[in-house]
Amino acid sequence: MHLSSLDKMKSFRQRYLADREEQPLKIVDLGSVSIGGNYRQFFDVPQWSYTGVDIVEGDNVDLVLSDPYSWIEIPTGSVDVFISGQAFEHIAFFWRTMQEIQRILKPGGLCCIIAPSGGPEHRYPIDCWRFYPDGFRALARYVDFDVLDVYTDWEPDAYADDSRQWADTVLVARKPEPSDDRESVSAPPHVYERTIDVDGDDSLAKIIRHIPAGSEVLELGPATGYLTRYMREQLECQIDAVEISPEMARKAEAYCRKMVVADIDAVNLADLFHGQTYDRIVIADVLEHLNNHRAVLVGCRELLGENGRLLVSIPNISHAAIIGSLLNNRFEYTDEGLLDRTHLHFFTRESIVRLLNQSGFGIDHIETIQRLPEDTEIADSLTGFSPEVQRTIFSRDDALTYQFVIACSPSAKEPGSMAETAGDSVRRVVDLRRKFIQQQNDLIGALNEKTDHLERIALERSEQIRELSETNQSMNASYSQLEGFYRKTEKMAIDRLQTINDHQDELAVYRQALKEAQQLAFSRLDSIQQLTRQLKSALLKNQALSNSNEQFKVELRQIEVELQQIKQSRWFQLGHGLASMKERLLNS
Repeated sequence: MHLSSLDKMKSFRQRYLADREEQPLKIVDLGSVSIGGNYRQFFDVPQWSYTGVDIVEGDNVDLVLSDPYSWIEIPTGSVDVFISGQAFEHIAFFWRTMQEIQRILKPGGLCCIIAPSGGPEHRYPIDCWRFYPDGFRALARYVDFDVLDVYTDWEPDAYADDSRQWADTVLVARKPEPSDDRESVSAPPHVYERTIDVDGDDSLAKIIRHIPAGSEVLELGPATGYLTRYMREQLECQIDAVEISPEMARKAEAYCRKMVVADIDAVNLADLFHGQTYDRIVIADVLEHLNNHRAVLVGCRELLGENGRLLVSIPNISHAAIIGSLLNNRFEYTDEGLLDRTHLHFFTRESIVRLLNQSGFGIDHIETIQRLPEDTEIADSLTGFSPEVQRTIFSRDDALTYQFVIACSPSAKEPGSMAETAGDSVRRVVDLRRKFIQQQNDLIGALNEKTDHLERIALERSEQIRELSETNQSMNASYSQLEGFYRKTEKMAIDRLQTINDHQDELAVYRQALKEAQQLAFSRLDSIQQLTRQLKSALLKNQALSNSNEQFKVELRQIEVELQQIKQSRWFQLGHGLASMKERLLNS
């Protein structure tokens, strides 16, 4: 519980309850377990009775609900003020919670709900929703409450616990008084929309199985045309229809040969479709909505052709979920299902059969759609009752029958049940019981045959299991041999691996030596390349010297020639004579 939420609940108390402290008010706080704080302090007034309600035990919890969506512990119309803060974001199906709030509040009672419009995920134990003013207005409209105030605190003050991150949305609403002179704010008419699963086990699938391809069909109350479309596109039927809602009729008429927008109660079907006969007439979950259902059925009888059939689906008011609700002093309407808020009549198996018989129809076949109480829109598992009460509820005929699907044909007897005797009614009930008993006997016989078959299969399976056991023993022996072979192989692999590791060490030494030899070879190669360059240089120098030597020889020959010439000259001879004279003088 954050600080900004506490401030908002305090403001609600001051604004709407400050002048009622002398009145004995019963106040219920949903989601009251104290986590960082609670609202009890604001409602601690001697004349007031504050009850903290939650689905778990804890601090500030006075009442633990057995079912979060069915508050059987709180009587209808017993609460003056309902409050809840930081709970709705954790409620998966909050609209069902609103229905319970509507139920427990007294006429004129107030509710104040605070929930975040932002902030991070915080799971207690789940975090499903965030709310804006339009969302709370829609919730108030859903349960026909008057909105007194609704707002989101988009720019909250700064709080020590950072409450501003949640940007709380607040709804203050009032349950109207029965005498209020006010325009109805009820939700718009519910639009019925379903899908077709031809292999399913719902009423539409069962009806479809009774409609031959290419049939002439009259459908009363097609809604948006989900069944109409299937009959037209998949079965190639020709369909005429009557629908009271113009909006839904516009959607369905695309699949119809003729669409009449009219109140079925207010028209004469025989006149409306004069001269037309049908192979099948479908009344799927419609009879319970009609005022003059018997007159409609009589009209259908006149429109059926030879071998024609009427196909009816209708909810069962004696379902266990309804019985449980009645035992809890509840009879709450819903948008769809057993207690659809637009239902005008309710039927059991016997009452619908009686109505059809009185309207001139004989029953050909009755099928049922089974639903557990917790799987219905009432969603009550009945575990709140003692085992004895539960056994009593579930032991009744049709306790789990959610709907009846009935195929019937025009009987030889003309409609006119007003003259029917009590004996006729008793005989018909007896006939139904006999038929039911025969069906059960047939079912038991079929089950016995299946049991015999299953016993034979069980014997065969036992023999197979014995053979498999022997095979398993043989396989275990083979496995032991394989395990020994595996261990030997594993040891060999380990030895081979060790050898490989040793060789890898030697290989590493060889690789290092090879690397050093490569480095030495590269060094020698560099030296050879250098010597080659020096040799080339020396050869070039030698060539130059050779060329110089040739030049020297030429010059020497020239000198020799010149010397010879000199020797031959008289000066040389004179010099030579002087030299000889000098030598002689020296020797003498």
